[in-house]
Parts: sequence; C-alpha cells; structure tokens
Amino acid sequence: MDAKLVEAFHHTLEDRRRDLFAAVRAHLLNGELAAEERERLEVRDIGDDSVLDLTESLALARDLREAEALRAVNLALLRIRAGTYGICVDCGEEIPMARLQVEPEAERCVVCQQRWEALQEQVEASL
Repeated sequence: MDAKLVEAFHHTLEDRRRDLFAAVRAHLLNGELAAEERERLEVRDIGDDSVLDLTESLALARDLREAEALRAVNLALLRIRAGTYGICVDCGEEIPMARLQVEPEAERCVVCQQRWEALQEQVEASL
C-alpha cells in the first residue's frame, strides 16, 4: 500500500482512537457518578429496580462495544507499525481499499470476515 495512504489511515485511526478513549473515559466517569447517586436514592419498588437494571445493562453493552472498537483501532495501529496494515490476517491478501475506507480498522477481507463471523455464531450457538 502507498505510504501516503497508510499515513492517511494512520491519522484517521489515531483520531478515532482519541474519540473512543474520550467516550469510554466519560462513560466510566458518568458510571461512577451514577453509582454514587444510586447509593443516595432509595429504590421504592420493583419497577424502579427493573428500570435501573435495564439502564445499567444498556450502559454495559455500550461500554463493551466501545472497548471492542478501541481494541480494533489499537490493533490496526500496531499493524501499521509492523508494516502489515491492509493485509488480511487470515488469508494474507490485500484488503480492498473500499473496505478500509469504510472500516479503517478492518483486519480481514470481506470473505474471511464472513467466515470468521459464521464461526463465531457457531461457537455462540454451542454455548
């Protein structure tokens, strides 16, 4: 891949990493503040408790998605440093530019990504 393109992707990934890190940090701080607020409030009935559980579950799911996205960006930056950015980690072929433009942290070509996702679904179904 052309060095200028790699540099452009590097900047894009660094920006995304900074944004994700700030979001995760803000959510963690908000979570700590929310926990302190919950300690001050008395849960009045089971409905209040259910709403609180749902809110916490949704926040956890969001945090996990952001943490996974941050991990993917960090791995892409490592691949840039290693000189393997844009190469599928499974088959070794170049990842199409169109895919990288949409998802700069992509580590697999479309075919290998589909195989990987199908395998993940099988693993989850077997649990």
